[in-house]
Amino acid sequence: MSDTAPRPRILIVDDDGVSRRIFAHLLRNEGVEITFAENGARGLALLRTSTFDLVFSDLHMPVLGGHDMLKLGRPFSKARFVAMTSDDEAGRLFDARVPKPFTREQLAREIAEAMRVVSGIV
Repeated sequence: MSDTAPRPRILIVDDDGVSRRIFAHLLRNEGVEITFAENGARGLALLRTSTFDLVFSDLHMPVLGGHDMLKLGRPFSKARFVAMTSDDEAGRLFDARVPKPFTREQLAREIAEAMRVVSGIV
């Protein structure tokens, strides 16, 4: 990522602390700004008060799941929503799906796609 390009703002919503740490590790050198939420309710609150380019969300979480967060949060956000799931059908309401477990390359590809959409290069 160039020094003049805006840093993509990414929201990671996952109730699994290990998954959040893996995201932090995989993306630490990618030039992105990461915010974490431990459940969909916290993710929704962040979507209402902050701007993100990309949202990676687990689907099955306590308090508020990923599908409900997406439905309630989409009116507040122009972000690209990416489901993190091993279930092919479960993420169909999202803009994209990254299978669990995921790789750094899969995350980088979704970040690049989100930045193309944000910058109007589709």
